[in-house]
Amino acid sequence: MALQKSYYKPNLEVKIPDCYWKITKLRGDKNRIEFYLGVFRDKEKADAGIIINEFLYEFVPDLESSDNFIAQAYNYLKTLPNFENAINI
Repeated sequence: MALQKSYYKPNLEVKIPDCYWKITKLRGDKNRIEFYLGVFRDKEKADAGIIINEFLYEFVPDLESSDNFIAQAYNYLKTLPNFENAINI
C-alpha cells in the first residue's frame, strides 16, 4: 500500500505532482506507533530506494482493530489535512 499526492519542495519552490508516498520504517508498541513516511517520484524510484524526503509521524494504535499497524498508519495519515485528498495506490 502507498499513497499518491503532490509534494511541494519549499526550498526550491517546486511542486512535484503524483508522488509515491510510502511507509519506510515503523516501530512502537501498544501505546504509540512511530513511522517514517518517504516521498518518492514514483514506485520505481521507491523500489530503488531513491527518496526525495522523509517525515516522521506518530499515532496511538487501535488494538481492537482488524487492521494491522501499517494499515492503521495509512488510515491515520488520511485523517490529516495534508493527506485528505491523497489516493490509495
